[in-house]
Amino acid sequence: MILTIHALVGTTAAGLFPGNPAGAFLSGLASHYLIDRIPHYEYELASKSLDTESEAKVCLELNRHLALDFLKIGLDFSVGIFLSWLLFHNTLPLPIIFLGILGGVLPDFGQFLYLVLRCFPFNKIHKIHRFFHSPVALEQKKWLGYFSQFIVLFFILAVYLYLNP
Repeated sequence: MILTIHALVGTTAAGLFPGNPAGAFLSGLASHYLIDRIPHYEYELASKSLDTESEAKVCLELNRHLALDFLKIGLDFSVGIFLSWLLFHNTLPLPIIFLGILGGVLPDFGQFLYLVLRCFPFNKIHKIHRFFHSPVALEQKKWLGYFSQFIVLFFILAVYLYLNP
């Protein structure tokens, strides 16, 4: 899933615990792993390359594409923050919104750190993330992969609005 969807779903999940910061963060974190089980498409990072030791391992190369990747990730994350604030600033305290976003996107930032550092604890976080991630990649059907993300988002928002009229 893209960071915007993780931020929005994380904030929505955090909204179930508006007076409980720990519950808001943990529900945002749990939402990440739950929605990653759904087949989806993720944009590629141009600075990724295969590790020479194993084709299964991927690392980030410091090249001219890395700046564009940071821009892409930053824009995705910023849109998620903005939309989360826009949708929830009237109904949730700002710290709860922030904790939901943080929980929702934290596993993907752990993935990024794993690709750069390849050390403990990020290698453990990577294994957990891969375990929960959908084995079905929609690389050939990007439209279906993005559509599945928006369906998840609209379903989660509808449930939230039903529970919090």
